[in-house]
Amino acid sequence: MSGTVSKALKNLNCEGNTYSEMARLAGVSPSTMCRYALGSREVSDDIIVNLANNGGFDELKLAYLSEKKLDIINVPIMNNIDDNIQTMIFRIISKEIVEAVEAFKNISRLTMNKKTLNNQEMDLLYDYVEQVVDLIPGIKTFLIRLKRVYGLDLQKVDNKECKKFKQRGYVIFEQIEKDALQSTLK
Repeated sequence: MSGTVSKALKNLNCEGNTYSEMARLAGVSPSTMCRYALGSREVSDDIIVNLANNGGFDELKLAYLSEKKLDIINVPIMNNIDDNIQTMIFRIISKEIVEAVEAFKNISRLTMNKKTLNNQEMDLLYDYVEQVVDLIPGIKTFLIRLKRVYGLDLQKVDNKECKKFKQRGYVIFEQIEKDALQSTLK
């Protein structure tokens, strides 16, 4: 099984993170970590969590979610782009945001006062949604880069967002609050 997670581990190694150091953070032997990177052994959930939490390797979370098809939209990791944050903002995200805003407007117009869509409308809907989804990998990669370069605490951002959405009445599940609190206590 050579997948997205093993490729992410190889990329981390190419960036200067040794398999021995990653193994120590994950609580496994260096040879096991090499097997994970080669794709000859499947990486368990707890190893991904340990590496992400202890080593700050959030791209492993993205790779794992994508590989296991656990996210609502399983988009690829953007790893073939300029590491410069300003380049990411201006070349990728700013272009995609303009398209996404227009797509949201088009989706609103298309679906206004309708319970169903005909085939032609569905084709348009897919096109518009695709433009919105184009933002997801760029934003996730952007956040990871901000964490790596500037030390942005993504858990703090996540906790603030959960609190804000709850205050606005968008979040009604108490479990989200409990999970955020438990993560903070770890």
